[in-house]
Amino acid sequence: MNQPPEKLTEGTLIAHLLELRDRLLRALVVVGIAFLPCVYYANDLFTFVARPLRAKLPEGSNLPISALTPGGTSQRVTQPA
Repeated sequence: MNQPPEKLTEGTLIAHLLELRDRLLRALVVVGIAFLPCVYYANDLFTFVARPLRAKLPEGSNLPISALTPGGTSQRVTQPA
């Protein structure tokens, strides 16, 4: 208790900021590692997620978005009028 309160507060703040930085960097690395397989398997994941919806659609109809292009953008499929 011989230390001035300002110095103690500053040291605690810096320690918390350093811990926050470490946790944010770890979270960013984990998100990056999880993102890479998702990008690689994007079409397979989309097909898997869309399968139950396609089963409920009427015969001969399509989803508004049916595939992902290699660039990762959606390809729209329109029905003829």
